[in-house]
Amino acid sequence: KNGEEVLPSSGSSYYVSVADGDQVEIVSAFEDKDCNVDFIYVGEDITGIVKSVSVNNETVTNFNDEYLDQIEVELGTKNYVAVGEVGLDLYWSREYIEAQCYVFIKQLFFALMFNLPVIIHCREALAEIIDLIKRMEPSDRPPMVFHSFTGTAADVKRLLRIADVHFGINGIVTFKNSHLDETVKAIGPERLLLETDCPYLAPVPFRGKRNESSYVQYVETKVAEILDMPLVELDAITDHNARTVFNI
Repeated sequence: KNGEEVLPSSGSSYYVSVADGDQVEIVSAFEDKDCNVDFIYVGEDITGIVKSVSVNNETVTNFNDEYLDQIEVELGTKNYVAVGEVGLDLYWSREYIEAQCYVFIKQLFFALMFNLPVIIHCREALAEIIDLIKRMEPSDRPPMVFHSFTGTAADVKRLLRIADVHFGINGIVTFKNSHLDETVKAIGPERLLLETDCPYLAPVPFRGKRNESSYVQYVETKVAEILDMPLVELDAITDHNARTVFNI
């Protein structure tokens, strides 16, 4: 169910919809190896696995346009449900910010071109990402999922004013000092997606261990507690959100 036998141990992100005991995994299917574009072809006979693809922001140190060309060709030849993860990561350095911005914008337009949502990685870069999104015409802004979202309630409102945005909430929400309660309330169930970020960010009680998609139940339980709503109701809503955003 969690794809461990067919997916790499790093570089992947699962957006998980849980309903009636079934799981649908949307896999971020790009693995960074010296900026070679490696695609993960999971067989169509593997139930419950669908795919997204991108050039990740972490590859820009050795980047050239050939990799974007490969992504464009790939998007036109396979049945992907999203472009991503893409975005900006300025946590360690701003040295390659121009290259990151270039790659991000190009792939936003790929999402527009292929009528797909985009999964956004944003780390210490929300202001920059908002600025780049606002440079696009409103009609050109594809649907967006902010992966592993840890912003504030005010950040949620800022993003919803400029685009069709959903927010991925993962194991961080279960951490004692996550400070995400108000953020989750601002998002509300209608804009919420549950995710794992496997193999990272395992929720309590598995914090510090290898994450897996079955642990999303602990994320869901915590979110239901924050929103003060029945688990079965949240289950149905987040399932609907994932299926709608990714057209599955």
